[in-house]
Order: sequence, then C-alpha cells, then structure tokens
Amino acid sequence: MSETRTLIIAFLDLTLFSVTSTKVSDDAIADTLDGWYELVGATVAPSGGRVIKTIGDGALIVWDDGKHDDAVGAVIALKQQADAWLAQRGWPCRVMAKVHVGPVRAGDFGPAGDKRFDVLGKNVNATAMMKSTGVAVSPELRGKLSAATIAQLP
Repeated sequence: MSETRTLIIAFLDLTLFSVTSTKVSDDAIADTLDGWYELVGATVAPSGGRVIKTIGDGALIVWDDGKHDDAVGAVIALKQQADAWLAQRGWPCRVMAKVHVGPVRAGDFGPAGDKRFDVLGKNVNATAMMKSTGVAVSPELRGKLSAATIAQLP
C-alpha cells in the first residue's frame, strides 16, 4: 500500500564512472562502489536521510519534509567527503547531486514476495531530470532553505 507524502528527494551520481570503470578491474569497481555506498549511508543517516536504492554509481535518497537544511547540508558534506575520497583513490569521478522537494507516492513496490520501500511519481522524475554539475537545488527547495545553507551551496 502506498501513500502520498511530501519528501525531499536526492539523486546522486558519479561523473566519469562509466569511462573510469572500463580502465580498472572488476575487483576495483566492486571495492569502490561498496565504499561509495558505505559513505552515502554513513553521511546521510545522521541527518534523517534514507537510502532508497543504489544502482551502479547512482543513489536515490529521501528525507522527511521539514528537514530541508539537514538534507542539503548532508548532500554538500557527502559531495565534499566523497570527492576527496575518490581523488585519494585515484578515481577522477566526482559527485553530482540533484535535490528537490515535493509530493511522491511512497510505499512498498515490486514483485509479489519481494516488495521494497520506494518512492515514485512526477517529483522523483523531475529530480532525476535536473541539470547539475555539482549540487543542484530546485527552486522549490531553495525557497525553504535558510540563508546559512544557501551560502554553503557551491
């Protein structure tokens, strides 16, 4: 059963991942992605973020509405930490993030016997379609941020 909820939605992706992954071993890819997933989870959880899913080098994360500054602050911190971690490993990839807020359908979706919590709808798609070269925040979300958080945006 799903319900309509207003959530803060973030899509994260690593630039140059596809190109870089053709130049390293499968072990290096697996090790790097596992470290990336760990870093994502450890960075967003304290702010109330929930990792909905990862696929390859991408991640979908949500926060409850009202945690606007916490969510954007976590995304900024994650970009800084992950970019440094990737550089230290010799990977040219950098985090690209898109963050938006709006109503979504949230609930358990999937095949019978294997349903998992997910978020679906126009605002999830709108977030995925945003253009970003670093951390992009939608106008809807920017209007809910404190001046201190806005000042931290790259």
